[in-house]
Amino acid sequence: MARRKLQQETDIHLKPAELYLAQKPTVIKTILGSCISMVFYCERLGISGITHAQLPGESHSDHCYDHCPDPCGSKDQAKHPFKYVTSSTQYMIEQFKDLKIKPHEIKVKLFGGANMLKAIHSIKTIGQQNIEIAHDVIHQNHLRLIAEDTGGNKGRTLYLFSHSGEVRIFTHKN
Repeated sequence: MARRKLQQETDIHLKPAELYLAQKPTVIKTILGSCISMVFYCERLGISGITHAQLPGESHSDHCYDHCPDPCGSKDQAKHPFKYVTSSTQYMIEQFKDLKIKPHEIKVKLFGGANMLKAIHSIKTIGQQNIEIAHDVIHQNHLRLIAEDTGGNKGRTLYLFSHSGEVRIFTHKN
């Protein structure tokens, strides 16, 4: 019953390679496997942002989205502008900066990165790579990671309540 109520209240269904910045109360739902979602929240303004990135990207730049495998403005980037952890995270950081939110005011929560396929143990899965790059980007930008539910081998359905930054997670059975 509670689950049905959550689905009826959902305002936004965030798909892979999308992000959303909520400046008014919104319920955002997304479903994750190996993808990563980062939730950004500024308590002072009651603003939340959420990403749904599919692939890691690169981590060696302050403005890493300039160095993504498909740079901003490319044909692929135009179709799926936020499919990389690096570019989607950097874009969200820039949006918060434009709203005069300082990095120390941003609380970050990290979700996803599951190993959805059986892989050779010596090879890092996409989920593992996504988690590692997300941690790198958080560290490089001096953000506060306050909650994390990553890894494992099961998908997750996530609901973000933007006005409070609260996240509810339902782990999939298989």
